Amino acid sequence: MGVRRRLLRELLSSMKYIKNLKEQQIKASLWRGEATLCNIEFEPVPLQQLVYDFFPCGLEIVSARATEVSVRIPWHHIMTQSVVVVAHNVEVEVVVHCEDDAEWEEQVAKMQRR
Repeated sequence: MGVRRRLLRELLSSMKYIKNLKEQQIKASLWRGEATLCNIEFEPVPLQQLVYDFFPCGLEIVSARATEVSVRIPWHHIMTQSVVVVAHNVEVEVVVHCEDDAEWEEQVAKMQRR
């Protein structure tokens, strides 16, 4: 399991949303298409960019974590069934910015240009 777990960690770590993923946080059965990530911390900036259209402009994500993220990949029906990702016990810490916060306005402008 060590090699597969290490490869999965490398793959998931290359994604910009997960912060400091360790092999011990991963439980996986790749052949069954199931993986569970425990005590995950997310990178706030990429997460902010991902949810920018849904959050009001005055809310900045400072930190985010989940006690568990489960992924189910239906390998045998990959073209007809959805990949399911479920996050449990998600905590998101945000800061409210005033309209006259110039630094925050600059960050918002960068997100709008993406």
